[in-house]
Amino acid sequence: MMRFVPGGAVARILLQQPDQYIVRCLTRNPESDKAQALEKLGAVSVRGDLTVPSSLSVPLKGAWGVFGVTDFYDTVSTPFYIAK
Repeated sequence: MMRFVPGGAVARILLQQPDQYIVRCLTRNPESDKAQALEKLGAVSVRGDLTVPSSLSVPLKGAWGVFGVTDFYDTVSTPFYIAK
């Protein structure tokens, strides 16, 4: 059985090992409640958008790895989605 693991859960696990990982959370809204909660645990929230490739080079510079969680339907316009 496959289970969905949200990005916040992975970030929280990595944050428990601060001597091994620096956690950056890529988000379109670093001021969101979820981003702020992860910052309180030691993460660094950085602004970026997977649908805008030019917004990724600075936040991902020097990263050893990336765990990405996307929401395909978030990029679909409402009128198009309703028409389907």
